[in-house]
Amino acid sequence: MSDKKIIIVVFGYLSTKRGSSTDNFHYNIAKYFFDKGVLEKVYCIDYDNGVEIPDLYIESLNKYFLVKFIYKLSQYINLIFRNFPQRLIKEYIFDIFVSKRIKKGSAYLLLNLKAVVPHVIKKSKELNLYVFTLATIAHPNFNCNVVKKIQQKYNLPDRCIYTNKTRVKRVSDTFKDSDKVVLLVRSKFVFNTYVSNGIHEQDLIMLENSIGIDTKIFVPNKKNKKPREVIFMTLGHLNLIKGIPLLLQAWRELNETDNIDGRLVIAGRMDSDVKRIVKEYHKNTKKIEFTGFVESTLDTYNNADVFIASSVSDSGPGTVMEAMACGLPVIISSHCGFAEYIDEGKDGFIYDPFDIARLKMLIKWFIENKSRIPQMGKNAREKAVSLKPVDFLKYLFNACSSYSANI
Repeated sequence: MSDKKIIIVVFGYLSTKRGSSTDNFHYNIAKYFFDKGVLEKVYCIDYDNGVEIPDLYIESLNKYFLVKFIYKLSQYINLIFRNFPQRLIKEYIFDIFVSKRIKKGSAYLLLNLKAVVPHVIKKSKELNLYVFTLATIAHPNFNCNVVKKIQQKYNLPDRCIYTNKTRVKRVSDTFKDSDKVVLLVRSKFVFNTYVSNGIHEQDLIMLENSIGIDTKIFVPNKKNKKPREVIFMTLGHLNLIKGIPLLLQAWRELNETDNIDGRLVIAGRMDSDVKRIVKEYHKNTKKIEFTGFVESTLDTYNNADVFIASSVSDSGPGTVMEAMACGLPVIISSHCGFAEYIDEGKDGFIYDPFDIARLKMLIKWFIENKSRIPQMGKNAREKAVSLKPVDFLKYLFNACSSYSANI
């Protein structure tokens, strides 16, 4: 395969820093293919100094003054006009610029790590390249519909990136025109969102589990815990697709009707829509704490008792497995990919993200059965340890290799 090369395209950065998980994920893929001797070129926004791939193999858009100028300009405009579609503009510029620069050379396949480049896919087809695109989300049409449902429920303006018609079409077209779509998590829910939106089953590659949680880092530490109220928590980028307004509504209603012996910790940065929800509906909601960005997610997990994943659409999230590794049972939305790993009543419970009544019932169950939490936490830890991720890089490499046999 060494004489048959692969082009990698990623709307993002290459970084050796593990704390920058997505950028480090991009880098690990590119480095693996480079070490195997099959890398033709990587097209990206930029890369850091620690990257161990020669500059010859990397095409960074930030080295071009015009691109860098437009990106900076879009940032300044966004500071003045909050509704300016900065992300969409940056994606479009990247897509057009790479589509003009890309050359086939000795490559037979293009591996696309972000589904925002329909022009690149079209150009790749003209060059007779196979195209693999990674899917880190459920299908964009599904995401659009469920986020709109929340917007309508809470009278929010339609300004979200998930419901932007132009972007939804661009992402959908990227998937539609790819030869293979690679799903990063074994999930019938995610799989079905693609099939129901026109992607043929034979064009989907579904990994058993590519989300690797280091269970030697994420470990339980309950030594200092004393008997107290049950602490529920959620963690992540707090936006509409994470279902935060629905979780907040359930918590407020519980506090209005029951004298619950619990507290809700919401950790992470809030986007403007969630801030608006908090301001309008939850000024006086009791027993709730917004931490903002947290330095140590490990400490945040270990100061809690139960993790809630309330997403209306999510291929993971990885925070579920991190929490379970720290010994937390979970309440997880059925629209999360990892819901299929949960044994109900043993290490957690599953609910429909729009079923506020069931979410309230599950929260009350943990409060009324707090003596069950330690054992369920142990079960959750055992589950997280047992779910060994596949060797994703090897799997992806072999999947690409199988196509070289057709040339």
